[in-house]
Amino acid sequence: MTTPGYKYALCLGNKVLPTVYLLLYHGTDEHPHSSTRVGGLPAKGTDLELLHHAEPPPGVAPNSAFRGATLFVLSLLRDAGAALWGQYVYEISAYPGYDVVTLLQGRIPCPGGFRGVLMQAEQEIAIPAEVPLARITRAGIVKPNLRGLPIIEWVSPWP
Repeated sequence: MTTPGYKYALCLGNKVLPTVYLLLYHGTDEHPHSSTRVGGLPAKGTDLELLHHAEPPPGVAPNSAFRGATLFVLSLLRDAGAALWGQYVYEISAYPGYDVVTLLQGRIPCPGGFRGVLMQAEQEIAIPAEVPLARITRAGIVKPNLRGLPIIEWVSPWP
């Protein structure tokens, strides 16, 4: 079985190979019905540099070839996860990705030394933006519970 996506990403100009993740979750405002019509989640930009994905350069329009994903829908404290990124969550299986927090940790030049990504709490995995429908195992709607905290109502059947 071939794995979709790019053969590599760039980490500060150096090629890095992806890890294939069993399950990932992507939060978005892209409605599941629109995704089924176009055959999955659409491609975006052409920039393969992970730093530009995690922290787009100031004054430059974002052109990342990636979209964000996490290893979980929502953290136990409900303060991190794909459910916080939009109205819908997609579960994606057997897909390549790049752990931007780990790959960039201590490698971003800054005054006085080096640092990691600014949004470490997101625990983001950058994945190739174009996700074929065959890799989307289910989709869910993010709704507030009685306390206003997000919960997921999985769409059935999918697609």
